[in-house]
Amino acid sequence: MQKPFHLHEIRQFALAQSAKWQAQRDLRQIREQLQELVTARTIELAQANRALKNRIRQNLRLEQEIAQISNDLMQRVGRDLHDGLGQQLTGIMLMAKALAKQLESRGLPEAATAREIPHLVGDAIKATRSLARGLCPIGLDTAGLGPALRTLCADTEAMTGVACHLEWNEGVNIVDLLAAANLYYLTQEAIANAIRHGEPSQIVVRLTREHGSLVLSIRDDGKGFDPAAANGGGLGLGIMRHRAEAIGGSFEIQSRPGGGAIVRCIAPMPNECRGERG
Repeated sequence: MQKPFHLHEIRQFALAQSAKWQAQRDLRQIREQLQELVTARTIELAQANRALKNRIRQNLRLEQEIAQISNDLMQRVGRDLHDGLGQQLTGIMLMAKALAKQLESRGLPEAATAREIPHLVGDAIKATRSLARGLCPIGLDTAGLGPALRTLCADTEAMTGVACHLEWNEGVNIVDLLAAANLYYLTQEAIANAIRHGEPSQIVVRLTREHGSLVLSIRDDGKGFDPAAANGGGLGLGIMRHRAEAIGGSFEIQSRPGGGAIVRCIAPMPNECRGERG
């Protein structure tokens, strides 16, 4: 025979069921609140992510504009040096030669000194042209980056005596002026930095395409240095990194004391690229 339920047992069962239902309701509310919080947080993160991407794009555009202004200014100064100061120096040299001839024809002792003036002015003209070529590379906007780098290497070797040559597949040639100018000036800075601080006997500039990206490297066999100790600046690393980032690229340097240095820039291939893709 089944034992009858007592009233207090029924009351305890009812209280237990009520507590269970209340706990279930509380759990559902907590889940709903948690879901609302997750949804709200997800929306906030998505908005913050979009804002960050927009800011990155704006910063990149600003860097590109600054780089373009800097490049334009350097090229304008280079043209002014070549067309302005260079022409004036040429005029002075011609006048000095004429003066030397006049003094010599009169048998004056000052003629010997006057004959030296055209030589000195000629040296100044060469220095001016070299400086102008560094600021405004000839043919960069028409022939592209490759030929400009070849000229840079030849000029470097002629002026410094340090062997400097270019390894370049002519099927990869950048004619986009912004990209070409930044890569050219980056190379120029890396070469100058290597000669100034590394005392190398050889510098190799390499321009290639790897996995769909443009890869520019400048390698020297100089003294090398500790990159971690040079992060504070003084070696032009910040300028080179800025130029790489201005064209959407990355910048890295590998070096160790006594082991030379390798400067490398990896950048997207610009839309204006002459030659076969590979």
